[in-house]
Amino acid sequence: MFQFIINDISKYRTQLMGIATLLVIFGHSVGNGVVMSGWLESLCGLASVGVEFSFL
Repeated sequence: MFQFIINDISKYRTQLMGIATLLVIFGHSVGNGVVMSGWLESLCGLASVGVEFSFL
């Protein structure tokens, strides 16, 4: 079973911010006319999740 430990957020902060940045970039690139493959385009719907990660 998955157990959430709050200290892991600060432990993996750099990695989380990198993922958040990539999600936001992918999300904005589709709106600007960039053509992507199907699985990569599905990541673009997670741009708002990237913003939430940034706030976290």
